Amino acid sequence: MNQVDLTTKHTQKADELFLLDRVVLILEQARANVVRAVDNMVDIFCNDSMKIVDVSVGKNGGEK
Repeated sequence: MNQVDLTTKHTQKADELFLLDRVVLILEQARANVVRAVDNMVDIFCNDSMKIVDVSVGKNGGEK
C-alpha cells in the first residue's frame, strides 16, 4: 500500500466520521424538538382540562 492509498483511506474515514457526527447532531436536535412539542401539548391539555373542571364545578356549585 502506498502513501496515496493511506491518505485516501484516512480522508474517507474522516468523511464518514463527519457524516456520522452530523447524523447524531440532527437526531439530537429532532429529539429535543419532539420533547419541547410534547411538553407544550401536555401543558395545553392540562390547562384546558382545568378550565373545563372549573366551569363544571362553578355551574354545579351555583345550582343548589
